[in-house]
Amino acid sequence: MGCKMSPLKKVRGFQNTGWILRPTGYNGKLYFTAHSNNNERETIFNGDTRQASAIWVTDGSEDGTRSLYDFAPGESTFVPTQQFNTANNRLFFQIRIDGEEGAGSTRTELWSYLDIDPTTNKEKLTKIAHSLPNTYRDHAFDDKTEAINGGLFFFKRPEGGEDELWFTNGEVGASNTYSLGGSKQHPGPEFVWLEGADSLLYFVADGEERVDGSDEPRWDPNELWVTSSTPGTFRKISDFDYQPLWNVSSPIHNATTIGDSLYFLGGEHVSDDKNYDIGPWRSDGTLESTKPFTGITPELMNDSSVPTISADHFTLFNGEIYFLARTGARSPYSESLYAYNPASEKTRFVAQTSDKWANFSSTRELFVFNDLMYFSGHTNETGWELWSSDGTSSGTGLVKDLSYSETNGEIISGIYDTLPQEFTIHKKNRSAYTSLDDELYFQDRLGKLWKIEAGSSMPIQVELPRLYSGVSEITSVDLSHGGSDLYFTIGQSIYKLDDQSTANPPLKPSQPSDVFRFYNPKSGVHFFTQSIPEKDDLISKPDWGYQYEGVAYQAPNSRGVELYRFFNREKGYHFMTASSQEADVITGKSEWGYEYEGRSFKVSSMKSADTPTEVHRFYHESKGIHFYSASEVEANNVITKSLGDEYNIDNARNNDNLLSNGWGYVYEGVAWYVC
Repeated sequence: MGCKMSPLKKVRGFQNTGWILRPTGYNGKLYFTAHSNNNERETIFNGDTRQASAIWVTDGSEDGTRSLYDFAPGESTFVPTQQFNTANNRLFFQIRIDGEEGAGSTRTELWSYLDIDPTTNKEKLTKIAHSLPNTYRDHAFDDKTEAINGGLFFFKRPEGGEDELWFTNGEVGASNTYSLGGSKQHPGPEFVWLEGADSLLYFVADGEERVDGSDEPRWDPNELWVTSSTPGTFRKISDFDYQPLWNVSSPIHNATTIGDSLYFLGGEHVSDDKNYDIGPWRSDGTLESTKPFTGITPELMNDSSVPTISADHFTLFNGEIYFLARTGARSPYSESLYAYNPASEKTRFVAQTSDKWANFSSTRELFVFNDLMYFSGHTNETGWELWSSDGTSSGTGLVKDLSYSETNGEIISGIYDTLPQEFTIHKKNRSAYTSLDDELYFQDRLGKLWKIEAGSSMPIQVELPRLYSGVSEITSVDLSHGGSDLYFTIGQSIYKLDDQSTANPPLKPSQPSDVFRFYNPKSGVHFFTQSIPEKDDLISKPDWGYQYEGVAYQAPNSRGVELYRFFNREKGYHFMTASSQEADVITGKSEWGYEYEGRSFKVSSMKSADTPTEVHRFYHESKGIHFYSASEVEANNVITKSLGDEYNIDNARNNDNLLSNGWGYVYEGVAWYVC
C-alpha cells in the first residue's frame, strides 16, 4: 500500500488566529476553546463578526461539533480563560467579558454546565459568579479555582473588602454557593495557593500563633491550611516558620493530591540560622500528619532560595508513592527514583534515572499502565528516552531509544531527545474487554505519536495524517460503557482515534470473522485485513491502486495467535507472520526497512476441527515480497507457474530452481491455519 493509513480521523479544523486550548473530557464528549472560522461567526454569534474565541463541544463527528454558547451578546465580546474543571457531574469554566462598560473594561464570570438536566432533559448553563478577582497576591492566575469531588472552590472579593474563599456545587442559591470566609473566619486574608483533593482543599495562607511568655499573638505567614466545603472548618496544619525575603512566596512546591493526602516539596526552618531543610513531605490534613519523608537526606537551602525542582511527580503505584528527586549537593546533579510507603513511613531508593537533572519538569510524569510505570529517563548515550519501572532496581531502565536507527550496519542512538510525554490510556469497551486489553498512547518532543499495545511493553510508532504539524495534546474522554475515546490536537484541528474495537465489537467465539483481500496490479502486492473500517477506507481510495478481491478466508475469533504486522514503505507492502521469533528478527533488522505496526487478526498454528484450512506462503526474491493463499487450487497454480507442471504443494517446498520465464515464487509451506 503506497501510503500507510492513519488511525486518526479529522473532526474539524479551526481558524489559525488562535490556538486550540484546554481540551477536557466530560460525559462522553470533548470540550475545548478555539477560534471560529470567519465565515461562521455571524451565525454563531448572532451577527457579531468581532467575536472569535468560543467554547466548543464535539462527539467526535463534524456534524456533532458546535459552539456551546454566546456568553456576550451585544456590544461586548468574551474570551474563555483558565483550565476547565469537572466536579459534581458538571463542567466549570471562566469567561472574561470585555468592553461591556466601554473600552478597556473587563470582568471574569464563573459558569457551570450540566449536559443533561434530569428535570428538563436539556443542557443547563448556570452563572455562578458575576465577577471574580482579577489579581492575586502571588499572581498565580491558575489558582483562581480548584475542584474537589463535590464541587468547586473559588475566590470572591466583596466591594472594598478582602478575598473570600467560596464553594459551589454548580447550582445557585445560598445552600449551593456560599462563602467559607476570609478575613473574618480566617486569621489572615491572604491566600497564596490552592490544591484540591477528594474532599479537602489545601492552601497556603497567613495566620497567627501563640508565643510562650507573651499575650500577643505573632504573625505566622506562609503556613499550610486545610478546609472542607463546610463553613468553619479552616485549620492550620503546619509550622514551617518560613519567612522569605518577599512575602508572596510559598514554602510548598510540586504538590500532588492522592485521595485526601497531599504530597509536596516542602521546607522547614530547623535551626537558628536562615537555612531551611528542603525535601519531600506528606500531609493527611492534620498538623500531626504533616511531616517530611524519612530515609532521604533533605537539601539545605539558604533563606531566600526556594528550589524550583528537587522532588516531584508523586505517583501512587502498587501501594507506594513514587517520586523523582535530585541528589547531590552541587551541580551537576543526578536524578533518582524513590518509593515512599505511607504505612511504614519509610522511603527506599529504587534506581538512578538520569545522570543529569531535568529542567523541563512540566512535560515529565510518572505514568502507571498495567504493571509498569513509564517516564522519561536519561543516559549520555541515548539522551532523554522512554523508561519503565516495576518498582525494583533491576526492573527500572530504558524501554527503547525512540530515536534509534541503523544504517549500513552502524547503530546510531541518541539522535534527539524524544522526551516521551502526554501518556494517555485508551480504555476498551468494558462490556467486551478488560483493562488488560487497553493501550497506552504518548507523544515525543517532535510531536510523533507512539503506542504500547495490550500484552506488550514495546512502543510502536502510529501513523499521523500527512500534515506538517505533530501532535501537541492527547485527551481521553470516558464513555458510558467504561471505555474511552482519544482525541488529538494537531495544528489547528481536532482528530479522533478511529477505534476499531468499538466499531467492530468482538464476535462470539462460534463466529469466525472475515479477512478481506486486496491486490495492487502496479506493485504486484496483496493486502489482507480483518478490519471493516480499514477495508472501507481502502475501497474509498481508488487512487492508491488497490482492487478489492473479496473475502480471502475466515479467521478464528476465540483461540489462536495474533499475527505480527509490519509495513515496508519502500515496497508499499505489508508482511505478516505468526512466529514471534521471526518477528523479533525483523524488528532487529531495521536496515530491512520494516516498521512494526502491532498485532493483527488471529490465526491458528495447528490444524483443528475449528481451523482446518491451510494458508500457503510464497516468497518472491527479486520483489522482496510474500504472497499468501488459503486456496489449494490457487497455491498449486502459483507453484506450477513458478517451477513447472510436475510440482505442487506436496513436493515444492523451498525449491528455488525456478523457471527462467516463470512467476518467480518459492513455496515456503503452510504459514498458519484458519476456519
